[in-house]
Amino acid sequence: MVFSYKSAAIGFVVLLFLGSTVSAMSFHSTAWSRNRTEYVETRVGSGGAGWGIGMLNPGSQVPFGAMRLGPDTSVGTGPYQLSFDQFSGYYYFNDFIECLSHTHVVGAGEGDFQNFGVMVTRTFNDNIIQNRNYRSHYSHQQEVALPGYYAVNLLTPNVFAELTTTGTHTGLHRYTARPTYPEDLGQSYLLIDVCHGFGLAIFDTDTKSACIRAQVVNVSLSNDGLSYELDAWIFNKGSFSQSSNRGGIYIYYHAVISAFAVDESTGGLSPIPLTVYSWENDTASGAWYRNATTSGSLGVGFAPQTPRTNIETTQYTIRAGISFISNANARLNLQAQQTKDIAFDNAVQSAINEWEDHHQSIRYSGGAANNDIRVRSFETALYNVARPPTTYSEANGEYLGEDWNVHNVEAGTRYVSDLTIWDIYRSQAPLLAFIKPTIARDLINSMLEMYKETGALPVWVFANVETYCMVGVVSR
Repeated sequence: MVFSYKSAAIGFVVLLFLGSTVSAMSFHSTAWSRNRTEYVETRVGSGGAGWGIGMLNPGSQVPFGAMRLGPDTSVGTGPYQLSFDQFSGYYYFNDFIECLSHTHVVGAGEGDFQNFGVMVTRTFNDNIIQNRNYRSHYSHQQEVALPGYYAVNLLTPNVFAELTTTGTHTGLHRYTARPTYPEDLGQSYLLIDVCHGFGLAIFDTDTKSACIRAQVVNVSLSNDGLSYELDAWIFNKGSFSQSSNRGGIYIYYHAVISAFAVDESTGGLSPIPLTVYSWENDTASGAWYRNATTSGSLGVGFAPQTPRTNIETTQYTIRAGISFISNANARLNLQAQQTKDIAFDNAVQSAINEWEDHHQSIRYSGGAANNDIRVRSFETALYNVARPPTTYSEANGEYLGEDWNVHNVEAGTRYVSDLTIWDIYRSQAPLLAFIKPTIARDLINSMLEMYKETGALPVWVFANVETYCMVGVVSR
């Protein structure tokens, strides 16, 4: 096989599977135009044991994006979590999806993030919100995982969940709650768990440990009088972020939530009004809880104002933006990276196109190009090359530095972090210099900015936190 990097030819050991190989998807969608991403297996690296797990989540992101919309799985036994398997949120051999969240660590041997978890249930009460009892059974035979798109049948509530990303800090959810006739499971509720996050203990029974403090700042009707806008934040403490001199990091969330009645004969959608629910400290309520809480339990729910029957289909959408600076920036990111009337399938195609562009950075030919296993191995490795580092500069060019001040990048550049430098300095970093020179430039400049802010070159930086996770300073 001959590889060409524009004008250069290099031999290298690709960043292959960071964990054990898993079986290929049993089905995939043919609704979108794909070429080389057809060969990517996004679930590779989600099996294995111990540090043999690749710690990769099959959810959706754009290349080098901070928004990583994906599933967080669970063993499903009460509050019990084997956190060692959940560093990236997803473990192939778990039988439950706990929720679908917006932020994930990629490929690291410790866990963090997994913030603002979303799930659809068929009831809303104290029990369903305690110990994350909203989790659902799922099957890999009813799961689709492509670059830029993730979908799964949530078997417990009979809901089809779909995720895509529209920018470095924005994403789009679509949940279709289907008829349950002849059973009557009850009407559907869309839940957003503001306190969801990665638990610190390896054998974790404390589902609240990540949420040091959180608040729902705003729940209000949009101008259309039907959709709701939500603003919230969490002060998150994970394995990496606890190294902050403040004990954690802030993540801000802005979302627009809509619901539609689905005409089964035509597929047409009719907007329907929603009722807002909330919970705090493991107690469900019909009122929005407005204060900041340290209880580790906080969330908002939405359901059709007029209850739907067991022969009707309801569809929910969430347009979501995140920020590491402010709720105002989360809103700005959504406005800049996603249009209000965006069509979900078009958004998926746009995300796929970004990945197709990335995969064109290396071209190959020869006998191995006709070997399906080698092609799949190569394309999957090339996909993983563009997952980290994470873009932390936001739509307006701002980023939060290690000095906790807001800085600005120059136009046309980005600030990146989540730098496991001891892993990448002889592998991914030099490869990026050949196939993604602007990203390599931004990586170097970001490390120099970290030096300006702290007086030291980075060791293992997560978000705006130096974790000192590994020995040595290989950035020198």
